[in-house]
Amino acid sequence: MKHGQAFRLAVALLGAWLCAGPAHGEPSGAGPMGSSPVGEPRPAIGGEGNDLPWTFKLNGSAGAATVTNPANGRTEIFNTLSLQPELGWRKFGLGLDLYVYFDTNGKARERDWEKARDLVNKIWYVRWGRKGDPLYARLGGLSGVTLGHGFIMGGYTNRLRYPDIRQVGAVLDFDLDYGGAESVVADIQRATLLGGRVYVRPLRGTKLPLLKGLAFGVSGVTDRDPDSDKGSHDDQVSVYGADMELPLASNDIFSAKLYGDAAMMRLGKRYTDRGSKDNGKGFTGGVGGKVLFFDYRAEMRSADANFVPTFFDGYYEIDRSTGGARKADLIPSNALPRRTGPLAQLSANILDKIRVSGTYESLNYDPMGIYPRVRGEVRVDPSLFLGKFEATSQYERRRLSKFGDLGRTRNTDSILTTELAYLVGANLRLVAVFKQTYDELGRSVRSTQLRADVRF
Repeated sequence: MKHGQAFRLAVALLGAWLCAGPAHGEPSGAGPMGSSPVGEPRPAIGGEGNDLPWTFKLNGSAGAATVTNPANGRTEIFNTLSLQPELGWRKFGLGLDLYVYFDTNGKARERDWEKARDLVNKIWYVRWGRKGDPLYARLGGLSGVTLGHGFIMGGYTNRLRYPDIRQVGAVLDFDLDYGGAESVVADIQRATLLGGRVYVRPLRGTKLPLLKGLAFGVSGVTDRDPDSDKGSHDDQVSVYGADMELPLASNDIFSAKLYGDAAMMRLGKRYTDRGSKDNGKGFTGGVGGKVLFFDYRAEMRSADANFVPTFFDGYYEIDRSTGGARKADLIPSNALPRRTGPLAQLSANILDKIRVSGTYESLNYDPMGIYPRVRGEVRVDPSLFLGKFEATSQYERRRLSKFGDLGRTRNTDSILTTELAYLVGANLRLVAVFKQTYDELGRSVRSTQLRADVRF
């Protein structure tokens, strides 16, 4: 089937299904909380609440979204039709995101269906297991990706500008008890940003109460082409490191784990020729664990002036190349003065009804203008609003001069996504999504998406 035929078939299927509406199937509510980034369709597969080993769900939506028109590079409002079929079998899950944009003249945008890359981008996710399982694999949209303790990569997402930019990434984690590995590829079609961690527990087979949990790991993340321009050279950025961790206690009420990391940055010739100093080093040590329904983490960081902790973070897809400048261009030309500062994180899951988390981090010398930095997330289950409303919000702010600025989001230092949904019935949600992010020039961009989600 040619791409043009595939596009016309997709439009026909979407229109026919949305006109017909759900005709059969068991009623279902919203997907599991926290299963996908705010503003995206949320998976509802995997057998949760279902005795069958397999599940099938078909979700759809109609509404409007602000996206960039590839024909002229302008931000425009498009009407949208989308269909999200989901198939689950035991630990396996598959979801597709089939969408069509219509301009103000009612003409469908065929460019989203012309190339093989466009068809790959219709993969919402393919997964096996869940994060933390002995084997976890995911293909598709990625959110909150962290390797090890997050000193090199933490909170990374390839969906920061979704739906304007869609990427299909991959994650593969496995734990064989005596050791394991974590890996990530941000975009399988380009494979320029990739990383991994390998770790061992050399004393696992002993009867030593604490030391049998001792683990040592090595990590590395590299971006071979931050600006996505094959014509530019020597602009790669890599960060390598080693870590250790020692569990002190673990039970249903309390757990604690000590950990430490050391890492070094390697910069391409482009950056060193422009004055950035290579081989910056950083160190961190801390403790993390759980108390009742609270998860906590506290650490102290120390770094050269030319080392950036968590270089591959939640802002990275914007910072990697903004307005012709790359993130590594801002790395200073010397290693002094040495910087120190804390990172504190606290999250809570209250009866699976409210999930809230917050993170604060800072360094006492900040030549790149990143710190202080805060992140927060809130997810509220509809049952707290008589089963009628659902609210989810994610917020990140850097260069926070005072806490009173937290409510001032109209600037280029904030990323905010809020989703409000009204549950009309078991199969229908009216959804409003507000987003603030950046464009390719680093300018603040606000958008609102309105849609009706139909599920069965």
